[in-house]
Amino acid sequence: MTWKIWALGSNGNGQLAIGHRNDVDQPTSCLFDQPPPTSFRPRKIVAGGNHTILLHEDGTAYAAGMNDDGRCGLPPTPEPITTFRRVIFNIDGQYGEAGEYVSRFVDITATWSSTTFVAADPITHGQAIYSCGTGDYGELGQGADVPISMTPKLVLHLGQQTCVNLASSFRHVVLILKNGDVFGWGNGRKAQLSANIPCPPPNRPSGSIWDPRLITHLQCRETAVRGYHLACGRDFTYMLPLEDSERGDNPEGMSCLLGLDTKKDDKYGIKEKALTGPCKELRANWNTLHTVDGEGVLHSVGRNDKGQILPARLKGNILHNIKAGSEHSVAQIAASGTLRNGKPAHPRDPEQCVVLWGWGEHGNCGPLKPGSTWLSPQYTLSRTYAIIALDGVKLEPLGAGCATTFLTAYLDEKSSTARSLTLNYMAFPRDCEKLRTNEDHEAGEEYDPEDQLRPYWQIHAQVELSNTH
Repeated sequence: MTWKIWALGSNGNGQLAIGHRNDVDQPTSCLFDQPPPTSFRPRKIVAGGNHTILLHEDGTAYAAGMNDDGRCGLPPTPEPITTFRRVIFNIDGQYGEAGEYVSRFVDITATWSSTTFVAADPITHGQAIYSCGTGDYGELGQGADVPISMTPKLVLHLGQQTCVNLASSFRHVVLILKNGDVFGWGNGRKAQLSANIPCPPPNRPSGSIWDPRLITHLQCRETAVRGYHLACGRDFTYMLPLEDSERGDNPEGMSCLLGLDTKKDDKYGIKEKALTGPCKELRANWNTLHTVDGEGVLHSVGRNDKGQILPARLKGNILHNIKAGSEHSVAQIAASGTLRNGKPAHPRDPEQCVVLWGWGEHGNCGPLKPGSTWLSPQYTLSRTYAIIALDGVKLEPLGAGCATTFLTAYLDEKSSTARSLTLNYMAFPRDCEKLRTNEDHEAGEEYDPEDQLRPYWQIHAQVELSNTH
């Protein structure tokens, strides 16, 4: 079985790596400058506002999108990069010079305009953190004198420790070490990096942290927790024990939410309603939190003015492999998953389907209406959701960014030799949850009875199987 990466959504700076800079609302093959090895699968994609970084199982990384400040980890380019290029850099911050190079990575994350890499130091062989791009709020972690780093440079040596989790949001970065120490840097104005933020350096934004700072300590393996999930929203950081911790309960101190300390800051009710026990998956949009409990049920809390919370028609389904972008999400439907009224998600194999929901103004959740484009004003705020399936292809969510969606497609022998495949796209009207007109823009759980009578529309389109690797 071979794999390919497909992307859809916002592409004004080539961040989808599909060879041009036009938005697309159907899965489109990503392109590589040099074909990656097919023996290793794509592992993770992270995305900033206009750039994308891809990490493979073998540790190789590839980047595309805006790169005028070097945020892709590649030599700065005045024009955006529209295909995936291999990331290799010199630890001395120079390109094309003699020295020690980093070419394999352990983990990656991205803020709006920067990238953070975890890699094995080629000299000490311990793990080290590097960053590049623009960080006006300290998100580079290289000190108050470095708001821009045109080449990847050292942020932190981890010594004998290793990074077990790394995440970021709009302007802050957080990492968890194996011993339970949690470091963070970037924008902490809303206490997302702890309530005790030191005064920023002169002429720097209030609440900003410009160097890696120990922000909390979590109970770790020695105290019966095998590890922690980590998710960063725009104004919060949330850590929960893994679902298979040795202790079934969740004593005080074993979960940690930073930020949202006041009613004004927590206007979407995340801190009030979030699950606090061990979980299987934890993801965050900018202002919405998604948690998969021990039974595999997804719970969504937070902002919902653009349909960021899991649609009512999908509640009760078993979803997994969830990826959260800025205002939309994508997940895989488990084999036992069904739509409301017991209707199968896909007539053949639900495990081959992915579901997308949230704000899809750039086509990142698929076409908003047959024959329309994301530019149609009456549909840009439509809170539709969609299920995508391809005959003969197993689809898995790979990543979601700022109005971008990436899928891994595993093709069987028959489909891998085809020139194109038929896309089955099932789009549903929004759930018509009654929006309250208060300043919080909350969404209630009331439904329009007529909505159940409105049919969904279905699109059959051809997806071209270009040579992507």
